[in-house]
Amino acid sequence: IHKSYYTPCIKNEDHRAQEGRKMKHDQVFKINLTKIEGSGDFACPNCGVMISPEDETENAYTILETKMKKEFLEELIIHCNRCGSRIHLVGFLPSSPSSLK
Repeated sequence: IHKSYYTPCIKNEDHRAQEGRKMKHDQVFKINLTKIEGSGDFACPNCGVMISPEDETENAYTILETKMKKEFLEELIIHCNRCGSRIHLVGFLPSSPSSLK
């Protein structure tokens, strides 16, 4: 898998499981969409499952958080349903040239 489009985040996020179970360490990655060729499909940096913006079934991933800057999408945080990785997607382009003003 060609992985030059993502960068692993330095920190792992710790999540305490319910009722005092061991702590789970999810992998956290940041992907800049401006560095992806094609229609925006990419492989999960951890397990390789294909993630597509066209997939609305949430079989491969779940959207956790959407961050906006004014009326533009700045960051999308998704969860890989196969391996549990958290993926921060950045590099969204404005939808039209007139919105760059």
